[in-house]
Amino acid sequence: MVQISKKDKKKVLEVIHSGKIDTAELALPALADSIVLVMKHHGFLEPLHEVFKDKRSDNFHIPSNILLVLAITAKLKQKTSLTDIPFVVTDAGLLTELS
Repeated sequence: MVQISKKDKKKVLEVIHSGKIDTAELALPALADSIVLVMKHHGFLEPLHEVFKDKRSDNFHIPSNILLVLAITAKLKQKTSLTDIPFVVTDAGLLTELS
């Protein structure tokens, strides 16, 4: 897998049309983190803690409100495995805001 980052759109399109690049994938993980951060700043995440009651009997290492935000972020990033949820947020600013 090769990631390519170019600002010159014309050159990138020429390389794609010549057959040197066969596929391209748009990475949007920063967009999902930005969306969640804006939701946090506008106060849309606080009601989630009131709506979804924490029914866990143990394992309180991750607070339920942060767990809900991580699950939302995982869905935005199209991560569907339960093991992806704790590690889905990689933006340091968002992690600081959530804690």
